[in-house]
Amino acid sequence: MKTKSLILFLSFSLTILFISCSDENDTTQNETNFYPETIIGTDAFQVKFGHQNLENNLELEILIPENINGFSKNELLILFPFYQSNTVDSKVWSSIPTLQIESGYKIIYSRQDHSNLTLFAEKSNSNLPYENPIELKNLTVIAVKTSSLKGLTRNDLDIRNYMELINHYNLKE
Repeated sequence: MKTKSLILFLSFSLTILFISCSDENDTTQNETNFYPETIIGTDAFQVKFGHQNLENNLELEILIPENINGFSKNELLILFPFYQSNTVDSKVWSSIPTLQIESGYKIIYSRQDHSNLTLFAEKSNSNLPYENPIELKNLTVIAVKTSSLKGLTRNDLDIRNYMELINHYNLKE
C-alpha cells in the first residue's frame, strides 16, 4: 500500500514539474519574440520582430500570410526593414540599409529568396564585419506587393519613411 502511494505521489510530482517547465519555456519564447507579430493591411503586411541583437548577421524568416488579402507564396514582395535604436526614448524609425558614422557601423541586408532576409553589420568605412553587437530596440519588416507601387513617385510615397508606409498601407503603429 505504501509503495502504491509513493508511486502515485512521485508521478503527481513529476507531472507538476513538467507543466511548470513547459510554462517557463513558453514565457521565454514570448519574451524573445520567438513568434513575431504580423499585421496585415492593404497590399502589405508588417512583421514585428521586436527587440533583437545584431552580431555580424541576423537571419530573419518572413512568413507570408497565405490567402489573406490576396497574398500568396508566389507573390513578388518588396521588403522594407526598419529599426529603432536602443538609445533612451528613441522613437525614430531608421530604414535599412543605414549608415551610422558616429557609431562606426552600417547595417545592410541580403535577400536569398522571397521569404528570407539577412541583416549584416559592417564597419562604416569598409566591408569588414562590425565587431560589437548592435542592440535594436525594435525591428520590423514591411512587405509590400510590387503591383501596389506601380506608378507611385517619391512625392506619392517615401518608401524610406516608416510612418508613410504604415499610413499608406493601413498598417497599425
